[in-house]
Amino acid sequence: MVKRQTVWLSTMMVLSLMLIGYYTMNSGSETASSAGTETSPPVTAVNNPPASHSSGASGDTGGTQATSASDASSPANAEGGSSDDFFVIQQTSVTAQITRNEDRLMQVLSNDNASQADIANAEQQLKKLQSWQGGIESAEEEIKGDGYLDCAIVPNADYSEVKVYVRSKSPLTKLDAAKIMDIVSEQLNFPMENIVVKSHG
Repeated sequence: MVKRQTVWLSTMMVLSLMLIGYYTMNSGSETASSAGTETSPPVTAVNNPPASHSSGASGDTGGTQATSASDASSPANAEGGSSDDFFVIQQTSVTAQITRNEDRLMQVLSNDNASQADIANAEQQLKKLQSWQGGIESAEEEIKGDGYLDCAIVPNADYSEVKVYVRSKSPLTKLDAAKIMDIVSEQLNFPMENIVVKSHG
């Protein structure tokens, strides 16, 4: 009887140890699995946008090359383009030139350290520039109103000479040139001998 109880107790102990080991092993693997899941960082794919390819233009949002005022002020720079481009470039150049000079004079007027002589001179020059701008626009419109396809009036840097470019349906005669010079002289209050008329396009 004692032997049977001993065998039974021994068997129960072995089974208990096996159960304890089984549960311990399963519990450990589940913990390890859970821990591995929690500590793995999420993986995010980042797609970098393709590098934008510049067209080589600077200062232009539309992707076309901008013409600087200094380049546009020379008619030779537009000879290779169409006649329409030539006149647009010349007109834009003149406007930019006048605007730069006006800005420079406005800086003198707003300078607290400027002398009275400087201020008076700046005011005088500013009035002349504004008169030139209005006169150029009026003369160009009047010339085109006489039947010319396009016109650009281009003063030199110190406003001592004016070149007038016109595009006409027929060859430009001396009489035509004289009439154009008269219009420009009247609108700009400028001597005719300092006005040169050229046909372009």
